[in-house]
Amino acid sequence: TAAIADPSLITKASERFGSQCVVLSVDARRCVGDVTTSSGFEVTTHGGRRGTGVDA
Repeated sequence: TAAIADPSLITKASERFGSQCVVLSVDARRCVGDVTTSSGFEVTTHGGRRGTGVDA
């Protein structure tokens, strides 16, 4: 959730700790309703309960 809200967090963490130490997990689901992405999947937050509209 934090990386979706502030994508620069990934860069900041890799600069501070080294890119070999940064791991990111992305929850995604098939698009439903009016949401469409080029892949047909969107990134979700809050354990998959909230869609972001960001293409996964």
